[in-house]
Amino acid sequence: MRKVALKEYDIEVISDWLIRKSLANIFQTTTNTMGGPSVTAVSRLKKDYAKLMKDPVPFVIAAPLHSNILEWHYVIRGAPQTPYEGYYYNRFIKWTFAYFAGGLYHGKLIFPPDFPFKPPSIFMITPSGRFQTNTRLCLSISDFHPDTWNPAWTVSTIITGLLSFMNDTAPTLGSVTSSDAEKRSLARKSREFNLKDRIFCELFSDLAKEIREELADEQSKLSDENTVDDATSLRRSGEEGDYATLTYNLVVLAGVVLIAFALDMKMTRRTLVSVRMLLILCGCAVCVICTITLLLSCSCDERDALNALPGFAPYSLLRPRSSKIVDLPSVYLIISIMSSPSDSAVRTVIRNTWLRSSSRAWVELAHASKFAGRRTFRHVFSIGTKNLSLLMKERLEEENNLFGDLIFLENLSDSYQNLAKKTLLTLQALHLMYKFQFLLKVDSDSFVRLKGLMKALKDIEHPRLYWGFLDGRAKPKRKGKWAEKDWVICDRYVPYQLGGGYVLSYKLVDFFVRNMDLLKLYRNEDVSVGAWLAGLSVRYVHDPRFDTEFRSRGCNNQYIITHSQTPESLVKFYTSLVNTGKLCEKEYRIRPSYVYDCAMHRLQGAHLEDSSLFYNGTCQAELILWQLIAPFSILLRNIAVPWIFVGFRFALSNGFWLKFSLDFLFIVLPIILSLTLFSDHISVILLLELVALLSLIVFSLCEYCFIAREKPTLYQIFSQVVDDQHSPTKFVTYMRTMVLIATATAILAVDFDVFPRRFAKTHTYGRSIMDVGTASFVYCFAVVDVFKNFPSRNKFSSAQRNIRKHLSAAVLLCLGFGRTLILHLLKYPQQIVEYGVHWNFFITLACLRTVVQLLGRRFHLLFGLVIISVYQYLLSEKDLQKWLLSESAPRDNLVAMNREGIFSLFGYLSLYYFASSIASFMSSTGIRLKSWFCKTFQLLVIAIFLFFAQKSSEIFLGPPSRRIANLPYVLEMLVFNTIFMASCLLVQLASIFGWAAQMPQFSVGIRVDFFPLIYQFHIDFADESPFERLKPCVLDSLNQYGMQFFLLTNILTGFINLIISTISVTDIYHSTAVIIVYMFTSCAAIHVYKRLRFIP
Repeated sequence: MRKVALKEYDIEVISDWLIRKSLANIFQTTTNTMGGPSVTAVSRLKKDYAKLMKDPVPFVIAAPLHSNILEWHYVIRGAPQTPYEGYYYNRFIKWTFAYFAGGLYHGKLIFPPDFPFKPPSIFMITPSGRFQTNTRLCLSISDFHPDTWNPAWTVSTIITGLLSFMNDTAPTLGSVTSSDAEKRSLARKSREFNLKDRIFCELFSDLAKEIREELADEQSKLSDENTVDDATSLRRSGEEGDYATLTYNLVVLAGVVLIAFALDMKMTRRTLVSVRMLLILCGCAVCVICTITLLLSCSCDERDALNALPGFAPYSLLRPRSSKIVDLPSVYLIISIMSSPSDSAVRTVIRNTWLRSSSRAWVELAHASKFAGRRTFRHVFSIGTKNLSLLMKERLEEENNLFGDLIFLENLSDSYQNLAKKTLLTLQALHLMYKFQFLLKVDSDSFVRLKGLMKALKDIEHPRLYWGFLDGRAKPKRKGKWAEKDWVICDRYVPYQLGGGYVLSYKLVDFFVRNMDLLKLYRNEDVSVGAWLAGLSVRYVHDPRFDTEFRSRGCNNQYIITHSQTPESLVKFYTSLVNTGKLCEKEYRIRPSYVYDCAMHRLQGAHLEDSSLFYNGTCQAELILWQLIAPFSILLRNIAVPWIFVGFRFALSNGFWLKFSLDFLFIVLPIILSLTLFSDHISVILLLELVALLSLIVFSLCEYCFIAREKPTLYQIFSQVVDDQHSPTKFVTYMRTMVLIATATAILAVDFDVFPRRFAKTHTYGRSIMDVGTASFVYCFAVVDVFKNFPSRNKFSSAQRNIRKHLSAAVLLCLGFGRTLILHLLKYPQQIVEYGVHWNFFITLACLRTVVQLLGRRFHLLFGLVIISVYQYLLSEKDLQKWLLSESAPRDNLVAMNREGIFSLFGYLSLYYFASSIASFMSSTGIRLKSWFCKTFQLLVIAIFLFFAQKSSEIFLGPPSRRIANLPYVLEMLVFNTIFMASCLLVQLASIFGWAAQMPQFSVGIRVDFFPLIYQFHIDFADESPFERLKPCVLDSLNQYGMQFFLLTNILTGFINLIISTISVTDIYHSTAVIIVYMFTSCAAIHVYKRLRFIP
């Protein structure tokens, strides 16, 4: 069968056409009734024609009339995977196959004489089911909309827009509505229709010639087949052919009788009777024998011919592939969709959803040089037809005649037990039908973002590629649907890509075909494929973007394939892709994935994936915006709580639980909501807090100015504020505690669907809220180490400080090793993409403290610059970065196993020294209020300088990466935490308003009876300063017992994950309620613990 001319219509064909149609003859235009075209129009159309010849539009050819350059004619070939891709069924070979000819749609463009200042008229001549014929079409590029016309648009632009609109379904004036079946029917008839058009045959003579030859070939082969069909029909004439044999035999019998009577005239009477009877008996015997023979030889064949469908017979599969592989249709990717005979509705949904959206990706990729001149992909549905009813076979044949994308496996009963055999037979069939490079096998309940898959496949091409979602931890099931009784290799399956969807290269498929008689078929097809490839030199690629497990992990816009979806979900995904360009209307996660390291032992190879694998995180603007919630919340609390207690003695002993509840409501709850329910409305939270702040400030000022009877002067207020009891370094407490609260919230919230994926840790590059955790702790360590010598914080002697310093590092190291040991003993799967196999957060902090003690804290800025410069040089110039981020680099020793944690320590160490430099700059400030205001603005200036340095580094070094703590990441964390520190300092200074408004209500030397729990005692608050009574009690408790709080939240997180299946809590309100109770319990426990420590 010849290929259609436009199937590979390229510049060579066009050039050949130009040789026979000279440009001089083409551009000889005659004067029309309007006075002829303008010089500008002729010049512009000539340029457009030359450009069109040099850079043709895919699927379209166009040319002007020889006699009139203002009238152009075009031919559009139906794009693949659209209803306009006409095809016809090949019935001359044993297996089902369709040559896709593509509908040919002839139309014309009528340009005005003053083109390009006015748009052309657009007509469609060939019936297409999309546009009316010989009718002006209303498009934004046609003369219906001269107001939207752009003179810069060329003929190429016009026909490209027409092609795009044709593949769309939007209605317009001149369009018609028709079904896909009608469009396909018109596409098949378009060739004959165009041959009747004189202009088409003259202007596109080469194309017309090719069409005539193809039609002649088809007619010849159809005639041959019709001859066979006619013979069969004659043999089966009458009532289904039941009396044909009897008729033949009666004719034979009549001939014998005539012979007998003819002999009557020559023979004597004595011999006449015996001869006559002998002839009659012989004739009867011949008739009986012929009847029995014909019935036995013909009836079964005719019944089989009636019931059989064109399909893959066993002998066809075992036949060696033709050596003329170049004669097979060439395709880059073949898509095999496993389907059952009764899934016609599902197949229709697939054709109308992700296969339809994939056709647009084909058009885009056709422009790429990598796919130029060949098909990008082709899809088929594989169906076993053995033991099917006649009615079902007829329906399948009708469906295949309509769509031409079914493969029938004749001797295969379509059932789950035969799924491995079905997969193997399908691979062999496609191996015989196409010349392809890669094969994608998917189930009928999978949704594929083919454009994303093609782009990713282009980057990881390999001649022995096995790409999907690897499972190397599964144990064979001995009961149930997936029971694997024949698996005796080992106690676990060998690594295999899960069957919801995976990609195989041609070499691997060819290996299956050539060794089919040696391959053992297991119950599960994906297990079988993994076993067939075990021991071969195969490139395994584990990609969590393949959501191909037995149950979907949720929805993420980065997914390439998502499995276990209903037809309604397929339609929903397609609608979302068309309308928003995203797979998910809202991202959510049912359960985490894992990272698979093929270089490790299979029992160690499966680690829980950080929930953000392949997520790019959020933008820096949103990160800074979220950061402002904490200082806004503290400031609102510092002003609101004293205002609530107007007229009451605001001492620490009053309302223990009430004050704790208010602190939790004002400070902790906004952080929780910003990470859960209101994660998409951070600006709304800030706006509400700002409105509340302004309202309370107005009330406080009004009370101070008009209501308070005994109000101190502003000078007295400022004098007391800068007193030593004011604790000018209270902003350090704010920083540390808010980092603790945000971290404690995130470590549990990340396990629920309500937590946004963009806030989770990034895999390689990017930024997110969870990415700032370790960096913020390091920054706070540096600030505390500097400000611990500040007069208001110097509570310990030098010896005590040294002991606490060494004790802190030892405790962190013990916690780190203890965590690693416990997880190892429990064989608890863990993530390795952040720190490594044995390394963790505690070990990083312990090593950092130890190194700082050895190097000292002098020359902060110099140490920071030297460390980050050397480290970044190794990352960029010595391929250290490539090794650290490699998924395939082996982890065959202790350093390699923990490479992320070990080498990122250098980045965190430089971050510590840079933060120490900034804190040292701040520590030189006195206790005067004016000095702190100046330092606040200077901090903001430093943050701006660091921001520009960060952006510059990203230009030359790439985006920030948490895993390796490169220079862009260090600079971004400095920007984030410096702005945060400046904000906390502003909160500390602005809180004076709340304190000043309540100055007359404060009392000193009050003796109060207090009943905490079951105890009754007396506390003397004579030494309480007004600022001490104003400060948030929850923050003080968490700051003083931060380590205990962090350990408690980790324990509670593990406990909650044990008693609650977080993956099953899909309701966002239930999830948020669990997180709120968890945080309230943790904060209350530490707050009560602190209170009990002070009980006499």
